[in-house]
Amino acid sequence: MTRILGVDPGRTDPFASVLIDVRDKTIYILGAKFWKNQERYQLVYDDIARIVKEHGVSHVVVEKNSAGDPIAETLKYEYRLPVTAVFTTNTNSKEKKHDTMNKSEMVTWLFQNHNILDWPGHDDEYMSELKKQWAIFGEYHKNKFEAPSGKHDDLMMALMLACYFARLRYLKGPSKDWVVILESELRGDPIEALNKEFEEGKTGLHWTRVR
Repeated sequence: MTRILGVDPGRTDPFASVLIDVRDKTIYILGAKFWKNQERYQLVYDDIARIVKEHGVSHVVVEKNSAGDPIAETLKYEYRLPVTAVFTTNTNSKEKKHDTMNKSEMVTWLFQNHNILDWPGHDDEYMSELKKQWAIFGEYHKNKFEAPSGKHDDLMMALMLACYFARLRYLKGPSKDWVVILESELRGDPIEALNKEFEEGKTGLHWTRVR
């Protein structure tokens, strides 16, 4: 059992977290939570520390862009949590850095490998919101993946961070051939590619583009 907590810090957007468990090459999504009252950071820090302790979390993966860096430092050094800080980008680069997650590549990987995700059978308000964000996050334009205007992506980002760490540390990496396919699909339309798999009976999910 390896439990990983993805954390997407926010100042104006909600401060979000998603907890996963990695076992037998499967990612079990255990829970999610977000906080809207960011001016009281102390309460958020305390709650994250409680989640880590109660659920035996092995890794806390925090996005360190902008405001995230000092938040990651606080959780790591003041709260003594097992924090890994990750920079996120939408830019493709030939130079692969261990602490940088390409969001476009990662969300494509999640959609391509959705069969290894195990979702809980019962939803609370946070899990319902995560599933809603999962459904709309595939909006594709200008070679970037991002939520449509006016929609939140905080919980989806927290899930991506946790799965990114799981992918690097605990799941077998993609083959060279798979990387070539991935790069090809990033230049095309992944929603169309996923729906083609649905039509061919390879998956049970049909994707709808949100305008």
